[in-house]
Formats: sequence, C-alpha cells, structure tokens
Amino acid sequence: MLSFWALFNKELRLLFRDKFGLVVLFIMPAVLVVVVTCVQNVNFEKSKGIPVKLLIINHDAGKIGNKITSKLEQNSELQVIKQINGKNISNSQAEKLLSVGKYHAALIIPKDSSKTITNYVKANLDGKKIAKPNLKISIIFDPAINPALANSMVVGLKLFVSQLEVHLMEKSIQKALGQPTDESRFQNSLWVGESYVKSTHNFKKPNPVQQNVPAWTLFGMFFIVLPLSGTLIKERHSSVMVRLLSTPMSPVSFLSSKILAYVIINMIQLAVMLSMGLTILPWLGTPVLVLSGHYEAIFVIGIMASLAATGFGLFVGAIAKSFHQASMIGPVLIVIAAAVGGIMVPSYLMPPEMQKMIFLSPLSWGHEAFVNVLVRNANITEIYPQLLKLLLFFCVTFIISIICFKREITRSK
Repeated sequence: MLSFWALFNKELRLLFRDKFGLVVLFIMPAVLVVVVTCVQNVNFEKSKGIPVKLLIINHDAGKIGNKITSKLEQNSELQVIKQINGKNISNSQAEKLLSVGKYHAALIIPKDSSKTITNYVKANLDGKKIAKPNLKISIIFDPAINPALANSMVVGLKLFVSQLEVHLMEKSIQKALGQPTDESRFQNSLWVGESYVKSTHNFKKPNPVQQNVPAWTLFGMFFIVLPLSGTLIKERHSSVMVRLLSTPMSPVSFLSSKILAYVIINMIQLAVMLSMGLTILPWLGTPVLVLSGHYEAIFVIGIMASLAATGFGLFVGAIAKSFHQASMIGPVLIVIAAAVGGIMVPSYLMPPEMQKMIFLSPLSWGHEAFVNVLVRNANITEIYPQLLKLLLFFCVTFIISIICFKREITRSK
C-alpha cells in the first residue's frame, strides 16, 4: 500500500513539473470554451433579437396577395419591406439586394395569383378535372442565410398557402349553401407556437453556455492522454516500469496509482471550467451556467468521464511505441470523437447520416449526461445509461492496457 501512495505522489509531482502538459490540460479548454461560447452566444442573441428583413414584391392585384402581405406584417419576427425610397421593388432589384447581403429574403407573389388560385379551387369543387396551374409564389434567400431559418420560412409559407386554399373552399361552399362567410375565422387562425417541455419549475431554456462548458470540459479531460501516455512510454523505455513491476507490486496497482492521480487532475479541470461558466463567461456577456442544483449528479458524471479519459490515456500509452506516436494517435482520435460526438457542433445540426455515428464517441456519452442534468433537470437515476457506457469504456481500455503491459514485462525478462 505504501508503494501505491508513493507512485501516486510521484505522478502528481511529474504532472505539476510538466508545464506544457498543464497548459494543454487547463488553458486550452478554457480558451476554447470562452471563444466558442462567446461567438455562439452572439449568433444566438442575434437569432432572437434581430428580425428577418423580408422584401415583398406583390404583383397580384387581388385579395390573396394582400392577405399574405398583411399576415407577414403581423409577425414580430419579420421586418417587411414593400417599397424602397418610395418605389415598388422589382424582381431584379430584389436579387441584387439579396446577393450583397442587405436583406435576408424576398417573397415574390406573381400576377393574377388570386384569380388563378380561386379558379382552380372552384373548378375542383365543381368536379372539373383541370391541370394544376403553373403558379409559383416564390421566396428567394440571401446565399448566407441560416439554412434552418430558410427552411422554417418555406414551411411557414406553404402552411399559409394551404390555409388560403382551405379558406377559399369553405367560402365557396358557404356561398353555395347561402350561408354567410365568417372572415374572422381565417384572420385569427392559429400559427405554430414555440415551447419547451418542463420537467420541474427549475427548468431553464438551453443556451450556448450549457452546450459548450460541459462539451469543452470533456474535450480537455480526454487530452489527459498526452501527459499520461508520455510518462508511461518514458517509464517503459527507461526500464523504470520493469524495475517497479519486479517488486511485489502488480500491474493493476501500478496503473491504478496513475488513474487516481489523473482523475484528481480531471476533477480540478471540471471545477475550473464550471467556475468559468458561473463567473467569467457572464462577465463577458453570456448567460450564466445553470447547475440546476444537481451537484451530486455533476460530480458522478465528472468521475465517470475522468475514468474514461484516463482509461483512454492508458490504452494509447500501451499501444504506442514512442511518444511521437502517442502525440499523434491520441489527439487525432480525440478530435474525431469530439467532431462525431457533438462537441464541436451540436448533434442536432449534423447531417442525419452523421448523427447515427454519435453513439460511437465516449465524449458524446458524457456530454449527453451533462445536458440531461443541466438542461432537462435529470437526476442520477435518469442518466445511468450514459454513466454505464463511460464505466464500461474505462473497464475495456484498462483491461487492454494491463494485457499490453504484462506482455511488455514478459518480453523484458
């Protein structure tokens, strides 16, 4: 037992002597979380506070063009522009303005849209088989617009046109039956609203801080691979490890002393990054990190993620033949795992095919557990699948490391 604590003390001393390793472990994730969170927060605030500038080019002289325009003007998230310098906007002028980024989108309502749509609806109600008219109420976008925003605008426009067709059908049927038409039913039609599922009264709307602080904390934790694998390789090449293991100490005890030291360092990392989310990031203008009061769950996630990170470090140190190999293999695998696991880009923004690969990344398991606690207000029992995956990942990498080091000892004898 004394030898175990002696090795543990040795690992901590080596870590604190390694200035470069400490910079990688603490400064790098801290800088990343500040820069990425501040940039994303600006875009997040812009998407909430700045209305979309929409040009309206209405060539229709009927009611439908006017109804579309008036309905869009009622939307507080849209800044509708029908004229520039007191003059109507032409199609070519709108395209030029969009191409230079002065406006976000332009809606073009073709000539005789009201007449064409009304005649088509009436003909269908009368049972006449006529071809669908070649009419397109088109919307043109600035090439740099957020694709998600563009998609939502297209969906909203299609929904509104569908409502128009239904209203025209109702109007025609009521007229045929001699019943009065209730225009207010159409004018006050309900639109899609936004809400979030609330698990408790402490629920907070997600923001970039809750995405990035745990994400880049995990990223920094896994970079423990550099100092950990480095010390293992140095000890192996200098025969220090063989001499130590020639004593009654087992490979399990030898590696466990390293795990304990590096888990403590990772937990310090977690505390530092959470403190930044509570103090430094709000000072820079971002929302404050909301911990939801589940400190025990956050602590357990940190322990499991630290074990997974140290297990990965042992694994790389066991399979790498030199520090150069370890410094290449470890960071590259971490960056790939971060990209696939939703650390660099939120998983919901990834292509569908890439989203299927998220389950392969241990960083995604830890991040999902953090998000469940910080955003969905989950407790420990609700995040056990992610915790179990992290623990299993540690066990597998730890066992592989022990097997590799036993082979190394056998060869050296």
